[in-house]
Amino acid sequence: MVHTQNTPVATSSTPLLAPAEYSSSNPAPIPWRLLVPILLIRIVDSISYILVFPFITEFITSLHAPPDKVGLYAGLAEGCLMAVEAFCATRWARAADRWGRKRCLVWGVLVTGTGCALVGFGQSVGWIIFWRAFYGLTPAGVLTRTVVAEISHSSNRSRIFAIYSPMLSLGVIIGNLIGGELAKPYGKLPWWMGGSMKIWQHFPYALPCVVCSILSLSVVVLCWYTLEETKKSPEKDQDENAQGEARETNTFKAVLQVPHFMLVMGILCTSFAFEGLFTVFLWTPIKRGGLGLPVHFIGLTNSLSSAIYILVSPVLAPLIEDKFGLKGGLALTSGAMPLEALVIPLAQFAATKGLAWTGVMLGVQCLLKNFHCMGWSQGDNIIFAVVGAYPELTASASAIQCIAGAIGRASGPVISGWVFSFSTAFPAVSLGRQLSWIVLFLICLPPLLLVTVIPRLTEDGKDDESQVEVVKENKVEYEVVGAYTVAEGYYGATGVELVDVR
Repeated sequence: MVHTQNTPVATSSTPLLAPAEYSSSNPAPIPWRLLVPILLIRIVDSISYILVFPFITEFITSLHAPPDKVGLYAGLAEGCLMAVEAFCATRWARAADRWGRKRCLVWGVLVTGTGCALVGFGQSVGWIIFWRAFYGLTPAGVLTRTVVAEISHSSNRSRIFAIYSPMLSLGVIIGNLIGGELAKPYGKLPWWMGGSMKIWQHFPYALPCVVCSILSLSVVVLCWYTLEETKKSPEKDQDENAQGEARETNTFKAVLQVPHFMLVMGILCTSFAFEGLFTVFLWTPIKRGGLGLPVHFIGLTNSLSSAIYILVSPVLAPLIEDKFGLKGGLALTSGAMPLEALVIPLAQFAATKGLAWTGVMLGVQCLLKNFHCMGWSQGDNIIFAVVGAYPELTASASAIQCIAGAIGRASGPVISGWVFSFSTAFPAVSLGRQLSWIVLFLICLPPLLLVTVIPRLTEDGKDDESQVEVVKENKVEYEVVGAYTVAEGYYGATGVELVDVR
C-alpha cells in the first residue's frame, strides 16, 4: 500500500491527531531533543580531527624523525584520518541501513574515541599515524548528517542544517584550544590539571588526546540514552534484514542516478579551494605576495573568523534561503568565492601600505569566506531535497557526500596552496605573481555557473509530491521499502511516498 501526505502510516509512533500543515512561512519546530545528541557527536568528531594540529610538528620532531621528513610525516598524521574516513563511508552507510543509525553511531564512536587517546602515547611516527588513521574508522561524518536529514522536515531543514554546519567550526576552536593548551602540561599546568603528574612528563602530548577521548566517551553515554533510531520502526527489522542483501548493492548506484545529485556534489567540492591558500597567504612575507602576519595572529584570526561563523550562520543562512530559495541562496553564497579571489591582489597591495589597510582587507576576506561557507548548509539541504523521494537512499547519499568532501578538502587546499607558493617565486608585477588569484578565480567560477542549472523543483516550499513525480520520470531504479523514519512520527506524515511492507 502506498502512503502519501494525506494518508500517514499507522504505527504506534504516529500522532493521534492530523499533523499541522507546515510550509516555509509556517516551519515545523526544530526537534531539539533529537538534534542535540547529533550536534555533540559533530563537535567531538571535529575536536578529534583538529586536536593534533597545534603540536603535531613538535611531537614528530621530538621522536628524532629526519628533518627533511618532518613535514611529510606531519601531513600524513593530519590527513590519513580523512582518507580512511572517506574509504569507510560507504561501509558505514550499508551498516547503518542494515543495523540502524543509533547502533552504528554509538558503537563506532565508542571504539574510535577510545583509540584517540592512544595517539599521544606514541614513541614512533608509525604509532602516531596508525592511531590517527584508526580514528578515521569513525561513522560520525556519514551518519550524523544522515540522522539530521531524517529528523528534519522540508520546512525546517534549512534551519537545522544552518545549526548543524557551524558545529564543525565550534569543534575546531575547542580542539585547537585543548591541543595547544594541554600539550606538555608537566610543570606548566596546575597540579589539579595534571601539571605535577610524572606520566605527562614521559608522554608530554598524551593529555590532550586523553581529554578528547573522555569527551567522546561521555557523548557516547549520553547518546545511548537519548538518541533515537531514525531509520525504521522496530517491527520492520525482520523484513529489512531479509531484503538487505538484495538492495545493498543498488543503493549507491541509485543515488548517482538521482537527478542533480552529482551536480550539487561538484559545486560543494570547489568550496574548499580557498582553505589552503588562505593560511599560506596570511603567513607569507609581504615582499613575496602575502600579508606577513605572525603565527599567533593567524591563529587568532582563524578562531575569530570561526566564532563569527558560528554566531551568524544559524541566523543568516535560513533568512537567505527564505528570501531567495535554495537555488538563489546557493547562487548568492557561491558568488562570494570568485570575489574572494579578486580581493587577493587588492590585499597584496594594501599590505605594502601598512598594518591598518592590511587589517581592513583581512576583514573583508574573512567576511567573504564566512559568507561562502554558509553554502555548506545550503548544499546539505539541496542534496537531501533531491533524494527526499527515496528516504532509504539517505545514508548512501551522505556517504557519497562524505567522500566528495574528503576529496575537496584534500585536493582544493593542495592545488590552491601550491599555486600560491609557486607564484611567490615571480617578481611582484609579473603575470606569474598573479597566478594564485587567477587560478583560484577559475576554480571558483564554475560553481556559480552550475547553480543556474539546478531546477526550481529542489527549492524549499515546493510541493513534495510533484518532486516525487519528477524523480520518477527520471527512472531511478530503486524501490523504497520500509522507509519509516522517526521524523514521520515527530511531524506526522512526511509528504513522501512510502511503501508499507507489513
